[in-house]
Amino acid sequence: MSAADSWLDDVRRELYGGPPDSFLERRKELAAAARLAGERDRARIIGGLRKPTAAAHLVNLLAQSDDDALRGLIDLGERIRRAIAHGDDQEMRGLLQQRPGAIAATLARVKQVARSTDDSVSAAVADQIVQTLRAA
Repeated sequence: MSAADSWLDDVRRELYGGPPDSFLERRKELAAAARLAGERDRARIIGGLRKPTAAAHLVNLLAQSDDDALRGLIDLGERIRRAIAHGDDQEMRGLLQQRPGAIAATLARVKQVARSTDDSVSAAVADQIVQTLRAA
């Protein structure tokens, strides 16, 4: 992404880092401000940003906190993909054995972030978070 497109990163951080109950209203305000400034393309892009699920919202908050657990899990995923690409079955098996612990640690951090923002993590949301973390 070019420096000229950093506005979109700023908008995403604001929308996805804020409270979910104000997402739609804030998105509408930001899109209206862009339209008022004559930035129709930006307004269209902002208006197209989708409200995150509860699970995605909490993972977004963790990502914005620059958390080591999430960074470690993403690094583990990259190492697993490299082992698969190189056909290193032994390395892949060892790394895959680490994955459940890394996911559990990251889920625990998501729950801590949720508590700090007065969000709750139901069993269903926790399952969705785990699915999101596995995909990462």
